[in-house]
Amino acid sequence: MHRETSRPERRPDSQRAKKTCAQLGPGQHRLWTTQSLKRWQRLECTGVLRGTVASAYPDFRESYAWMRAQMTSQLGPPPKPDTSPIWAWYQYDGVAQIEPDFPDLVHEARQGEVVAAIEFTVTEPEVLLSDYELWHFVLGRWVFPGEVGVPRDAGGRSEAEKFEGSWPKIFDLDWVGDEYDVPRSEKSIQACVWELRASQVLRVDHWIRKGERFWKIPKRR
Repeated sequence: MHRETSRPERRPDSQRAKKTCAQLGPGQHRLWTTQSLKRWQRLECTGVLRGTVASAYPDFRESYAWMRAQMTSQLGPPPKPDTSPIWAWYQYDGVAQIEPDFPDLVHEARQGEVVAAIEFTVTEPEVLLSDYELWHFVLGRWVFPGEVGVPRDAGGRSEAEKFEGSWPKIFDLDWVGDEYDVPRSEKSIQACVWELRASQVLRVDHWIRKGERFWKIPKRR
């Protein structure tokens, strides 16, 4: 995920939908993702959906390659050499709103475009969770503040070493620092998986943009 897909300013607690995640079996997680109608249809047709390295945003390819390397290290190799992560939400806006507000997520859709909002499950070994806000240090290729272990002016190191040495903190969801004191219960947590299988889907809703509003398309009976 990157800034272009970030959501609008958070609403006050009193205006949020207080949604929590229903309990699943041991070691299972419930996730949410938005995909184009074409990609949803591909999932229906083939039974599996994967990203490709070629489809990554050009401005962020180095950062996405770093995430792929972390996934390979922690989850195992991708199904195919050119597989890129499927991005999803694990905790959208703290525990007060675990499930995303989908109209927020599809706000960049073009007029008349249909977007699929998919709820699905994964087992713990299939998913890599990370702090959404801290992920922007990776996207921007910035060094974390000194208290996370790498001084901003770390002399004698290559630029890549200075950047990448600090980034693994995004996976420590309980970490807080002097300049970032958000507890896990208030964090936005994103998820990366190598693939989404049709058998994992719990629910899908389709949204369409009309003017400045987004409408859920009624399901056919």
